Amino acid sequence: MGEIKGKSPLLSDDTHQNDIPTQNRMAAIHFHRSALAFACLTFGGSLMSSIFKFYYVKIFLNHYHVSQGWFDFAQICYLIWNAVNDPLFAYFQDNYAFFRSRRHNVLFAAPFYSLSFLLAWFPWGDYTSHPWLAGVHLLVALSCYDTMFTLVGLVNCALFVEISQKYEDRILLTRYNQIASLLASSSILFSQIFCDGLNNIEAFRVFVIIVALISWVAMTYTGLYVKTQYDGVPVPSNTHSQYLKNLNESQKSQDEEDNSLSPWTQFKQICREKNVLLFLAVNFLQSFHSTYISNFLSIFGDELLPANMAIVKKFVYGAAFIIPQVKLKH
Repeated sequence: MGEIKGKSPLLSDDTHQNDIPTQNRMAAIHFHRSALAFACLTFGGSLMSSIFKFYYVKIFLNHYHVSQGWFDFAQICYLIWNAVNDPLFAYFQDNYAFFRSRRHNVLFAAPFYSLSFLLAWFPWGDYTSHPWLAGVHLLVALSCYDTMFTLVGLVNCALFVEISQKYEDRILLTRYNQIASLLASSSILFSQIFCDGLNNIEAFRVFVIIVALISWVAMTYTGLYVKTQYDGVPVPSNTHSQYLKNLNESQKSQDEEDNSLSPWTQFKQICREKNVLLFLAVNFLQSFHSTYISNFLSIFGDELLPANMAIVKKFVYGAAFIIPQVKLKH
């Protein structure tokens, strides 16, 4: 009996050591599955985003013949809503229990995101008799699409930092994300090859329906299988408001210091930061350049390139989205 008791700790240590490689393998499997789910969210969003940005201006101007006034008005409303919804949805996701689960956000938003993507490609009536209807269509399509784009985009950004804090893991997440973006950017090339862009409008509508379904499936996979480092953290048994109250009490001194500054004072402090201003300037120029090219490339290309270079145009349009996603490894 004494010998058995003497060996038990050794056997226990050996068993524990043998379990470590198994635990590491399981952790690696779970991480790669979450990384794949994260990449699926990028793939689904980028697949629709590339097509929407490239074709929506052309279909409303050349096919629906929206008036210049309605086009400008819709773009101004879109500009304002796009500036407002980013901080608004970020606040909701950080302060309301329903939005705090990244997986639930994706599962909730995925079908609506796909439906909002389809809004632009199907006319609502006779735009010749009712030209104002084309303007309303553009305004609704832009607003709905940007709403779901922002909601899913914020989740995408949050997942990147919440899946893992390890530097090596985030490098791997970046690689998964880059592969997904590269695959999704090829949607423009495939649309040019299989349905000749908007020249075959019926085939194009079938194509965008297939794209919407693929994106829905990809984002649903994300909602089902992505795991973050906070998923295993137990939630307090009391209400969410009480949980926030306890959290605020633990950070009372910091909160009092922050609340002593008015929003305008905080805004002025941010504007004095040179790095923030440089970041905003560069981000504005990059976004302006990218959006301008995406929206008007096909219109400029059709005007500048002769009709007998149709094959060249297809590959130029496709390459304009694929090449920027290619990163050279030094």
